[in-house]
Amino acid sequence: MPPEGKGGFIVAVVGESSLELQELLNRLDSGVVPLRETIRMGLGESLPDPGSGDDDEEDYRELLPPLNIDAALEADVVFLGDGERETRERLVSEASAKNVWVVDLGRTPVGEGWVSPSWTREELLHAGHHLCLPDPSATAIGLLRADFSQIGVTEMVVHRFLPASSRGQAAVMEFHSQAAKLLTFQPFPSEVLGGQWAFNLLPDDSDGSRRLFEGQIQALWPDAPPMMLVSLFSSMFHTTGLSVAVKPSVPIPEALEVLEDGLRDLPQFEGFDGGSLSTQDAVSTDKILAALNPSDNHWIQIWMVFDNVKVGRPSHAVTILETLTRAGQSPPSKP
Repeated sequence: MPPEGKGGFIVAVVGESSLELQELLNRLDSGVVPLRETIRMGLGESLPDPGSGDDDEEDYRELLPPLNIDAALEADVVFLGDGERETRERLVSEASAKNVWVVDLGRTPVGEGWVSPSWTREELLHAGHHLCLPDPSATAIGLLRADFSQIGVTEMVVHRFLPASSRGQAAVMEFHSQAAKLLTFQPFPSEVLGGQWAFNLLPDDSDGSRRLFEGQIQALWPDAPPMMLVSLFSSMFHTTGLSVAVKPSVPIPEALEVLEDGLRDLPQFEGFDGGSLSTQDAVSTDKILAALNPSDNHWIQIWMVFDNVKVGRPSHAVTILETLTRAGQSPPSKP
């Protein structure tokens, strides 16, 4: 619990400068959770400030206090972003030894303690002190698992359309530079992205990326049916596209009704408009748009689009903090 007479909790936000961590700080500053202090520290060399219009990246780096692990672990909760992996591992290890909660927003978290923003306080407490936030696409599928189970999904095909922000802030900056250079017919940088992302659509055939996503789905939906995954890098800054095709074992009209209700009730995706459905048997022209496959009328396709920053890990991290601190309860169990 917070010290008597000094209401509010102490949180530390640790990691390289990024739009996700800035969005997290904005949400914490809005007062959704009573905070006594917010500590901000860097984690390795800070990245360029994305708000600057200067083309010289060396001139606009956000200056952050260097990481002080002892000071960070005085917080009730540490929000951990991207940064040098060895340092992140050391912070998580020392936090665990001191029973300090770490909510990991990193694109490649240290460990695999995947959690969902829909989990109860008891479920989060059971998960341990290191809580890893999955890819927003995996979170969306996990939030719909009860609806998928209700309609008896037997097969699933997932297409992810990943924005530049899925690769971190350095990728966003390089993507911006690529777009500007290509429009003026100049050579473009590709050191971070590894190729031309701007005005392009590229396959993500990385085994590591596939295993990471499949592991997240397994953690959030242990009895998920067989899944085929296709990941594509899209020419977007922060917008994620997610297509989930499912084969239900109940009649299509019944399945559509269940899924339409489920899409309307995704409170963890603030600002999410509910997505859309399509199927061969559809007669409605409202949310049901077109046939997934003219040769097979037993599939339903769900199409979702959301902002990777505003409705991604930052909002999910705040939801988890709200759950952990509900009714003024202290999140950690410090000695």
